[in-house]
Amino acid sequence: DETWSHAQNDALGYFLWLATQLARAGQLQLEPSHWQTLARFPLFFQAVQYWQDEDSGHWEEAKKVEASSIGAVVAGLRMFQELLRHQHLDSIECLSTTITHATLAELIDRGAAALDQIRMNRPVTTASSNKRPLIFMLSVRSTRSHRAPRDEGWGADGRLSTRIPGASSQDAPLV
Repeated sequence: DETWSHAQNDALGYFLWLATQLARAGQLQLEPSHWQTLARFPLFFQAVQYWQDEDSGHWEEAKKVEASSIGAVVAGLRMFQELLRHQHLDSIECLSTTITHATLAELIDRGAAALDQIRMNRPVTTASSNKRPLIFMLSVRSTRSHRAPRDEGWGADGRLSTRIPGASSQDAPLV
């Protein structure tokens, strides 16, 4: 009888990232209840201290602190912060707590610091069992500045781009 590990911060980070990407692109209309749901994510990540929380990661392995999980959460938090900016919101109330840009910046910084520590202490391997989802790691690399280009990943028409910006449409790999 196999038990499933439910501690998967990466999945929650992926969801927050995708939902906020879609909302920013105008593909998902957020009602007040949706905002309240999204606002619970930073509160949860803060409560579990995601930057040091042992979770099961995308492979649902034994619980451990994984860069892939931290990176997914940082990417989700960054996009949530960008969505608030895009909507000209300075803060959002949730469960009697005010979530501000400073709150989000602190959570992002903690994750970025943990990623820096992991990068310094862990060699990069190429074994297939050690492959990690890197798309979020790439977007997290500059998290300390919190000044990623606003249109990063967005096409000239304001829609989410699925191709790498700057590459020609013929040879641009899908992201």
